[in-house]
Amino acid sequence: MNNNKIELSKLVNTQVTISGVAFNKKDGAIIKSDSGMVFVGGLSGWPDGYHGSAKIKVNGLLKSAVIPKAETNENGEISQGYDQDTTIYTIEDQKWSVE
Repeated sequence: MNNNKIELSKLVNTQVTISGVAFNKKDGAIIKSDSGMVFVGGLSGWPDGYHGSAKIKVNGLLKSAVIPKAETNENGEISQGYDQDTTIYTIEDQKWSVE
């Protein structure tokens, strides 16, 4: 399945093919597609020269996880997290190629 604004939440636990642009984040390699940001499981970063420009196609098993909202404790320390509970998507057991 190629994505063109597909709803990722409906494809969790299925085999998918998603195309997008390669980016590196602190958490690992991602692709940005019409459907949003998807992490590429098992890949800590893209090869040199790919970040922000390479068009990538990734095939694998789509998984999701909820990252909780960051919280501030009584000492003012802020935990890891987002502004709100956020669902992230990862393609596991993946194979990727440059388009």
